[in-house]
Amino acid sequence: MTPLSMIREHMSVYGSDGRVVGVVDRLEDDRIKLTRNDSLDGEHHFIAGELVDHVDDHVHLNRSAEDLLYEWEGDELDLDVDDEETEIEQSDEQKQTEWIERRR
Repeated sequence: MTPLSMIREHMSVYGSDGRVVGVVDRLEDDRIKLTRNDSLDGEHHFIAGELVDHVDDHVHLNRSAEDLLYEWEGDELDLDVDDEETEIEQSDEQKQTEWIERRR
């Protein structure tokens, strides 16, 4: 049985740092789709199956939650930054930090 075949809906997903990344919505091909209700930005996010380290009562990844959050944020970054956008990014960073703290 492969780790992906052991993954079920509503399982918590943990980064290698022990922090909660999200909750499984479902599997799509070889990716885990996370629920948007548990997402910092209210969007669905996907995790490649190759990032799964092991599965028990939860899904455990071989990457940290912080790395994944940074990667997801990077997908939406605009490279033309002005002062207003810098303030927005700082606010987003604060929201990420608060979200991670709530998950501990």
